Amino acid sequence: MEEKQKEIPMRNSGNQFVNILKVVGFIILAITPASFSDVFIWASHEYHLPIWVQAIIFVIFLALYFILIRFFWNRYKTYSGERIKRIHLKDVGFMVLFFVIIQVIAYLGTTLNNMFTGNKTTGNDNAIFQLANYSDSFLPFLTLILSISIVAPILEEITFRGIITSKLFKYGRMWLPLIVSSIIFGSLHILQAPTEFFSFLLYTCMGAIFYLAYARRHNILDSILVHFLNNLLPAISLLLIYFFL
Repeated sequence: MEEKQKEIPMRNSGNQFVNILKVVGFIILAITPASFSDVFIWASHEYHLPIWVQAIIFVIFLALYFILIRFFWNRYKTYSGERIKRIHLKDVGFMVLFFVIIQVIAYLGTTLNNMFTGNKTTGNDNAIFQLANYSDSFLPFLTLILSISIVAPILEEITFRGIITSKLFKYGRMWLPLIVSSIIFGSLHILQAPTEFFSFLLYTCMGAIFYLAYARRHNILDSILVHFLNNLLPAISLLLIYFFL
């Protein structure tokens, strides 16, 4: 009994208003890497940056990505008190299941969005593909790919599933943090097209599945890997388009 009590982390401590401000700060930082790649692609296209300048900027962005990930990871461990658990074959099976569910949700959401708005893709996806098409240099494009496939899954999962849950809700709460974090997640993914209701539902439901992946074992690595699998598909599509079309 004593061992179980020791495993329960101390969370949701401190002034709640301060906790909310911290969460807002982490949300802003979590979406910053996307802005890095946006600016890099725009600058290289508009000013025809020499390759050596692009290489320097690319290395700087890699360093910033590493610093952000390290900072988020350390803050999450401090705030949550949760230990990162090993991943076994059963856990991989659940990750694949969550990934498949997300693909079904994405298909249904995109279909409904197309039926009611005429848009074949969400505003968020459309903005990413337009940005990729705008890129005429590989290093800025690679920055976008890294941001989508690696940096975003890590920072977003730590923020939306880890830090929001840890800073705003008591340990053991399930449905309220799931709903709140998923709505915030969905809202931030329709900034490019805020009137797309079905896109909002799509991303909110995706956020809920990511949360379930995390909450199953209270292991943030699980949801990060599911998010990584989900974002890997558009990243591969962008790479194929860049090299072969």
